[in-house]
Amino acid sequence: MKLILMFWRFLKNIYLSFFSFLKYYWSPLAIVLLTCFSLFQYLENGKLNNVLVAKDKERAQVLQEIHHSADRIRQDILLSGYDRSKSLLKLESAGILVGGTRNMIEKREGDVCPEHYKGNQDWPFQFTSWETQICDNKFKIDELVTIYINYIGPINTGNLVQQIHSVYPGIRIIADCSKDETVYGLDCVDEEPTIDTLAQTISTKYLLYAPDIEHFNSWANLHRSIRVLSDSELAVFGVGGSSRNRTGHWSTGCTQINLQYYRLQMLEGYEAEYEDCMVCDYTGGPVLIRVEDILTNPSNVLDPAAYLLDSALRKRGIWLVCPDILYFTRQGKREFDVNGDNLRLLASKHNFQGLVTSRSYKYETEYTCEELGLYCDAESQAAEILVPWCCIEAFRGVFHALEFIRDKYGIYYEIESGTLLGAVKLGNFIPWDIDLDIGFRTQDFSLLQPGGRAGKYLLSQGFNLNRYSEDNYSKKGAGFFNIQNKGLNTEMLGDQNNLSLNSLPPGLSSIPTLVQVGPDLWVPTISNPGLHIRGRYGPGYLYHVQSWRHAGLDSAFQSYSPVNWQPCSDSSNQACLINYPIIGNMELRPSMYP
Repeated sequence: MKLILMFWRFLKNIYLSFFSFLKYYWSPLAIVLLTCFSLFQYLENGKLNNVLVAKDKERAQVLQEIHHSADRIRQDILLSGYDRSKSLLKLESAGILVGGTRNMIEKREGDVCPEHYKGNQDWPFQFTSWETQICDNKFKIDELVTIYINYIGPINTGNLVQQIHSVYPGIRIIADCSKDETVYGLDCVDEEPTIDTLAQTISTKYLLYAPDIEHFNSWANLHRSIRVLSDSELAVFGVGGSSRNRTGHWSTGCTQINLQYYRLQMLEGYEAEYEDCMVCDYTGGPVLIRVEDILTNPSNVLDPAAYLLDSALRKRGIWLVCPDILYFTRQGKREFDVNGDNLRLLASKHNFQGLVTSRSYKYETEYTCEELGLYCDAESQAAEILVPWCCIEAFRGVFHALEFIRDKYGIYYEIESGTLLGAVKLGNFIPWDIDLDIGFRTQDFSLLQPGGRAGKYLLSQGFNLNRYSEDNYSKKGAGFFNIQNKGLNTEMLGDQNNLSLNSLPPGLSSIPTLVQVGPDLWVPTISNPGLHIRGRYGPGYLYHVQSWRHAGLDSAFQSYSPVNWQPCSDSSNQACLINYPIIGNMELRPSMYP
């Protein structure tokens, strides 16, 4: 016991001595400790700075090598124009991944004046966010382009000709019609012409092959088509746009071609972009092409539609589809528009015995989120991973409900912003988006509240309705509320006007533009989806960028720039965004994902 007491007194004395030491020497000791810590921090910062400098040097070296590779590709005379263009586009995407800019493709002076992005200030539709600049020594459109259309009777054709001339006065319009037909402003050429006989009647540099159009306005934007066709070192064969058919269904028709195993596979989608246009192997009309390309590569037997597909199969150049260019057509975009005889002729020429125009995954086994312990929390998950499939199910569940109340109660709505961006780029929900953006008419606000007929229906489907407000942010009295469904939030944004229906051409304002957001699921949207999105998000929007909340931006209205994905906390997770490309949609189309 005595020994224990002595040991306790010893420890007590050490304890008291230590605090006595601190009492008299605390300030000098603190200074010494702080100095040591600062020195350690300085050395660590120096190491970190050296690492960053080394990474910057490595990045610069990689960029330099990418540019050297681009130069070697340009000088390789054995490469076709198609292969050279594809390689340059891949290098440009690689350059962006290591911190470069979108300047890999060299520009040259084109046939029309350049354009300028004014920013996303033309709210709410952003239809005039891009403008053509004034320049000298450029041709007028009627001196550059001839338009080919189908003859659809004197009245309808006459109306179409008037619409075209109201946008481009004096432009020559031709059709395969009888010389006895008299439509002012229309020139008849041989009925059912081959591509050669058609080209021989044209004196302009370009031909807009547009047999399916039945309405025409400034959204066709021939300046833009000519610009991307004429001012690039890329071997561009044709430039198309999006189309809207008689029922309002909108599509781009950008198609990738795979010809092997005696099989011609034509799949909708894009893997690269140029000047905010999807890079394709082929697209159905309307499409702008050079007349010289026809005259220097004659085909005495093919009609124009078959000639275009034949040119794509021969890889005579890449095709561009610019979603902001919009044509009003009868049938809309299709993978091909070639009659049976010509298709058989092409099959014989290119040795394919089967044609495939769709692809979808068929799962032998599927598991729900609940079975695997997954859940949907899009706003947080989108910071670093693809959201699980239950988020996509929640997304489509909202639209199935909205389509029901649109049909039953006449409550019109339009998707916009990021939700529309997904529809334009993917035909689907963006699996790194955080919410839905939907506009509705203020006149329907009372019906959408919990006591209204539509509100009661939404509640009966298990949705949570909240954050009701008389104001839609700065729009006083427009109305606002949220719909929450299984971890996914929808912002319902009131509009005191008729949304975008009034911006459609006369006679079409009762038929909304519809975009695809899932298999057999089409929903109404802003009347010119591609033009709105290009104006809303600006240059480079076809690249993938995380939500502004996770991209270091202050708001959704700041300019987005193509960059790499944010790092992932669990690099072993196959869903990490860093594992996926920052461009393209082939695996994200609604037939593929999920």
